[in-house]
Amino acid sequence: MINKGVLLALIFYCAGLQASQDRIIQVNKKGDLIGLPTQYLPAHIDMENNTLRIAKNKLRMPTCLSKYFAFNEPYTLKVTSSWSHQRSSLPPYINFKIEPTGRDYAYSILFGLEGLALLEAQVITYPDDVTRTLHTVALSDVCTKAIHDGYVN
Repeated sequence: MINKGVLLALIFYCAGLQASQDRIIQVNKKGDLIGLPTQYLPAHIDMENNTLRIAKNKLRMPTCLSKYFAFNEPYTLKVTSSWSHQRSSLPPYINFKIEPTGRDYAYSILFGLEGLALLEAQVITYPDDVTRTLHTVALSDVCTKAIHDGYVN
């Protein structure tokens, strides 16, 4: 027979794993982001016009940020999000991972779901099949201001 305390601990542990797990967000051909809860809808990314919209928040990404999304070569866009994790470490977020085909690097751009604050931008390098190195992108003050000025209500 299983101890009730062990069973409860296991239930809470499994629930915690589920709550903090990134969820895959689908992007359709129109740029709609599918899989977010209703409080973050409508959700859309427009790569041609460099805009990101989550609910009532819209960001016109300046070139210093949109350049990570623009390629003249094939790439894969992977979008993940989390909104039900413990907020003390990280607010609800959406992450865009841009992987140029055949390259040994990718870009990861992390936005807060509430207000679209840019939380982090990284370059991920893959020097070999095992190693993954994260490099934080240091945005200039001019770029930071341009991002701030790009928010539309």
